[in-house]
Amino acid sequence: MTVAPQHPSDQPPRKLWLDWSDRDQRVLLVLSILVFVGIGCQYLSWRWQGAALVEIERLPERQYDFKVDINKASWIEWMQLEGIGELLARRIEEDRKTNGLHPRSHSAYQYRGSDDSPRSER
Repeated sequence: MTVAPQHPSDQPPRKLWLDWSDRDQRVLLVLSILVFVGIGCQYLSWRWQGAALVEIERLPERQYDFKVDINKASWIEWMQLEGIGELLARRIEEDRKTNGLHPRSHSAYQYRGSDDSPRSER
């Protein structure tokens, strides 16, 4: 037969959250509230003093000028050019392997799917 404890202090403390007792959890809650209240007070004091928040200035986007040797470039190098995706780049490389080297610099525009081709090549 087990004997129930007579006084509440005779009972072992409950362990609920992360194996912490009720008292530990209450202390953590109070400390968390104090930290958040402190952060809020600091923010409000900065705003009342008229201090501006940090503004991040970004550099303008840089345009890169890629040049490729049409007779030696891999499909990955072709993809670096604006307007040429993976499908067209692979098509250009496959055509070079089948038909040989391209004699003209604008001959890459003859492929189906290239919208920026010169008028003389269409």
